[in-house]
Amino acid sequence: DGVDSKNSKAGPSSLIDELGVQQPNTWPRKEAHWCRFCPYSSRNAFNITRHERGHTGEKPFRCDTCQKAFSDRTNFARHRRVHTGERPHQCRTCGKAFVKGCHLLKHERIHKVE
Repeated sequence: DGVDSKNSKAGPSSLIDELGVQQPNTWPRKEAHWCRFCPYSSRNAFNITRHERGHTGEKPFRCDTCQKAFSDRTNFARHRRVHTGERPHQCRTCGKAFVKGCHLLKHERIHKVE
């Protein structure tokens, strides 16, 4: 994989230091799990698995209906609503429903203007 595990798990790489890139609040951390490809770390091993899929392109969740693949179970579950018609986020003012909660929040702004 081309990553020196001793150096990659010790903290931010010298290239990142040289570029002056701001690191997320991930280092130093006790009992952390480390990404094999970058300095990202998390206390939760699942977060590392999900994060590393961004590097590897792995998409283990595949829609049986349209074959679209997803790296994240949450996005896969949201996608299935396209096929089922489920719209779980409903406006309390007018009853209009949405697949995504963020679309409901945007919609609700129209009622505040009235």
